[in-house]
Parts: sequence; structure tokens; C-alpha cells
Amino acid sequence: MVAAPILPERHEWTVDDLGELPKDLPYELINGRLILPSPTAVHQDLCVRLLLTLRLSCPPEYLVSIDLSMRVDRRNEPRPDVVVIRRRHAGRSPVPVEDTLLAVEVVAPPFSFRDMYDKAKVYAHAGVRSYWVVDPLQERVMLTE
Repeated sequence: MVAAPILPERHEWTVDDLGELPKDLPYELINGRLILPSPTAVHQDLCVRLLLTLRLSCPPEYLVSIDLSMRVDRRNEPRPDVVVIRRRHAGRSPVPVEDTLLAVEVVAPPFSFRDMYDKAKVYAHAGVRSYWVVDPLQERVMLTE
């Protein structure tokens, strides 16, 4: 059994605070709120399927990846489930948001509002060209340009 990390208490987080987190802890920073995702196997399976499908038609100067942090501003460092970035930034973390062609979120029911609205606003403000929300419980995909 692994003990849960003890995190510093803050009402609002910034990217400057992220250095205090354990290096292997997956996190997202959305509007100053620290989020620690815990995806299910269904969620991860869908992410891998999306990655493989997008790779088939991805231009050579871009790279499709999963679970990469994107630096947006001091209060936002989202971690899209699937992301298409310029290949030249493949070795950076977090990746520069301005070179993101597509961000995809696979929603989980308790977090659908955050994925569909909060993150959509963050990505739109940052200039992400396309944002997809995939709900595994629905038969359709919501696309935001």
C-alpha cells in the first residue's frame, strides 16, 4: 500500500507552487485549483484508441500524445487526455500551449462540467485551435473550434 502524499494547503495555486509537488504526481492546475486525476481503465482505453486513430492522419510536423502538461499562464497548467503538439516540442514538459493543434478531454461523469466548460474557456483563452470533449457514455463527440 502506498501512502497518499501530504500536499501543502492553499486556497489558490499557481505554477510557481507546482515545484512543491512530488515529481511523479499527476496533476492539473485549472483556474488556480489543483486537480489530482484518477482515471479509470475505460477512460484510459478510450484515450489510447483516440491517440492511435489521430496518429493515422497526423501531419508529420505534429505529434499525438497522451497526458502532457501544457503551460497556459500562472493559474493554469491543464493536462489534456490526448494532445496534438508540434514535434519540435516533444522533449519539453510542460509543452507550450501556443503550439498545440488539438486538445482532447475524455470526461468522467463527476467532472464533465469542468471538462466541458472550465477547461474549454482556458483552452480558448490560450488560443488552442481545437478542443474536443469525448463522453464515453454518449454516442456523439462535442467539438469546439
